[in-house]
Amino acid sequence: MISQEEQLELERVVRQAGAELLKFWPGNQENAEQILDTKAKADGSLVSQADLASNEILLAGLGRLFPKDLIHSEEIPPSPELSQARRLWVIDPLDGTSVFLQGKDEFCILLALLLDGYPELGMMYFPARDLFVHAMRGEGAYCNGERIQVSVAPQISEEGAYCRLLQLEDGMKMFPSHLDSGHALYRLACGMLDAVAFRLQSLKEWDLAAPTIIIEEAGGRVSNGQGKTMSYLPGSLPELFLASNGLCHEELLGTLRIQG
Repeated sequence: MISQEEQLELERVVRQAGAELLKFWPGNQENAEQILDTKAKADGSLVSQADLASNEILLAGLGRLFPKDLIHSEEIPPSPELSQARRLWVIDPLDGTSVFLQGKDEFCILLALLLDGYPELGMMYFPARDLFVHAMRGEGAYCNGERIQVSVAPQISEEGAYCRLLQLEDGMKMFPSHLDSGHALYRLACGMLDAVAFRLQSLKEWDLAAPTIIIEEAGGRVSNGQGKTMSYLPGSLPELFLASNGLCHEELLGTLRIQG
């Protein structure tokens, strides 16, 4: 489906986009006085020069490597044909624009290949931390070339779950600090969290497709609120997104409560 050579070339494109982001990142001391052109989109999220510059590099690279494939990016309006695409690239050129603008380093680039709506390849790149995470169906998940695995906790450990717009049953202590969604899912794939659950008010397929294949190839499980797999084609997401190390997934399903 995707050759090793194509994967390596795709990694180069993603790293190039990451290098472009660092040229704008306020956390880089050279950019401390730089004022980015930023505006709010219709959904209230932010888009900056950095998002658009990264997007341009990713679109050009994918267009060169896979000219027949369709591309669904956060920064370009979707076309109706995308919802029926058998083979579709889904990208977020800057996941975590708000934390990026604050000079924090948890932002990343997300890229996934969908086949019939389900991710078969995923890449997450945290350029400020130089962490490149990737997975291919059936080949495992890796961070900077080292294999990663989810935790082996049979139950959700103390502060081992991160939830957004959701709560666990009383008495279960969740991770106490705010995490960007990409960073939370990365922590799960690497075994630093046992479970992650989101109510999908603002998160979209470009936020979730790449982490899904990475978590699954690291040994975890991803589902909707009924414990079923889901499509990541535009307009197909359910209300809830749940991810875990697999061992505690039924516990997660049984203890969630929607806020509000």
